Amino acid sequence: MDAVQDLIPEIISGLLTALPKIIQVGIQIISSLIKGISQMAPQLIKTFTDLLNQSLNAIVQNLPAVVKTGLDLILSLIKGIVNAIPQLIKTIPTIIKTIIDTIMSRLNELVKTGIEILVALINGMVAAWPSNFADFVESAWADLEYRREHSTRAVGRHSGQL
Repeated sequence: MDAVQDLIPEIISGLLTALPKIIQVGIQIISSLIKGISQMAPQLIKTFTDLLNQSLNAIVQNLPAVVKTGLDLILSLIKGIVNAIPQLIKTIPTIIKTIIDTIMSRLNELVKTGIEILVALINGMVAAWPSNFADFVESAWADLEYRREHSTRAVGRHSGQL
């Protein structure tokens, strides 16, 4: 264990000493890679273009078969649904009865929940009312009177200007 502990500082020191050379070699590798890619760019572009053209040509050549297969699949699904309609229609009453039975079996719970919702709404509305309801009504009434007066004056003022 002591030998490993003595070795770690030497390794770190060696790495720190070699770090500038490691960075320089890394930069040279990246520069060479970029230079090689840039020199190969015309060939890479041509290869990519050729690949794209071949892919598009293959798609265009096979498009009728792909569309036909897709249409065959859609038609098969439609035929399957049409063939299943009589059986589906037979099961509709069972589905409706099951839904109704389920609702009816939980009707008390549904009504209770509905009542709880209504009570919560009423409590919320009561809590939202101003503490002095009479002052609120008087203020609202005064505001309505004010608006009525001003709207009547505006109508009388502009009534002969058509």
